[in-house]
Amino acid sequence: MSDDTGDAGTASVSGKSLIITYRSLRLAIVLAVGMIFVSILYEFFRAGYLRGSISAHFYSPVRSVFVGGLVMIGVSLVVIHVRHRWEETFLTLGGMLAIIVAFVPTKVPWCEQDDVPGGAVQCRLVEADPDYPDWVKTLVENNTVALMVTGVIALALTKKFAPKDDNGDNPSQLSFVLVIYAVLLLVGVILFETWDLFARNTHMMAAILTFACVGVTAAMNGWIRPLSENPKRYRDIYRAVAICMVGAAVIYGIAKQFGGFEDDLFWLEAIELVIFAGYWLAQTAQHWNEKLEINDNPI
Repeated sequence: MSDDTGDAGTASVSGKSLIITYRSLRLAIVLAVGMIFVSILYEFFRAGYLRGSISAHFYSPVRSVFVGGLVMIGVSLVVIHVRHRWEETFLTLGGMLAIIVAFVPTKVPWCEQDDVPGGAVQCRLVEADPDYPDWVKTLVENNTVALMVTGVIALALTKKFAPKDDNGDNPSQLSFVLVIYAVLLLVGVILFETWDLFARNTHMMAAILTFACVGVTAAMNGWIRPLSENPKRYRDIYRAVAICMVGAAVIYGIAKQFGGFEDDLFWLEAIELVIFAGYWLAQTAQHWNEKLEINDNPI
């Protein structure tokens, strides 16, 4: 009798731990965005200027928080699994790309520097050096190789230990995502080995595609998911997220075409990050009380 009670108690604690882990993982994404903004704000008050873009803060004391925060966001997006094949695929892809954004930095900015009252230095992004210094090239090579090797290991471990269906195979949704992941990993290896301009162009491409993947998942939740899965209030939020992400990019393009304004890329990235954080908060609120299931048994 005592053994049965102990088993039941253990199962209960395990279930609560899983729920706490699931909720914490979702909240960690939003907190990582907040951590990046706090670090940039602290650096702004210390230095007295912005650096033209959020990515350009890699070349500042913000670097560790910027890289660590993006890796945290990327890993969380990869490991969080959802019910629908294509949404899962875009979330996984967005997570992988966010890690690449962290590991392959933007070009080194050239800045105009002028003395301003108080002895501070005003730095406005003019353009970027088309080439990286040697230490950045070494960093990119090291980090990219580490990411690719770990990606192969993650692929193998997921294939091996993920839950199996009645035939002993991975469920069709997971198998589909693993195939997409393997193809993208192969493409990344080929580009890294054969494309001389990999480091120069990858950061911007990965950043754009990361936001695009998030926007696609928001659009899917806003327009494609049935009301039985997404209540109307959440569908409206997700539609607004998708529209605002596209709208911010369009406004940035128009502003750039007609001369723009100071630090325009910084503000675009900041707005997109805030929209992303809002989207993920809505997702977290919607799924906060969602029951977890193990072997089709709800917890």
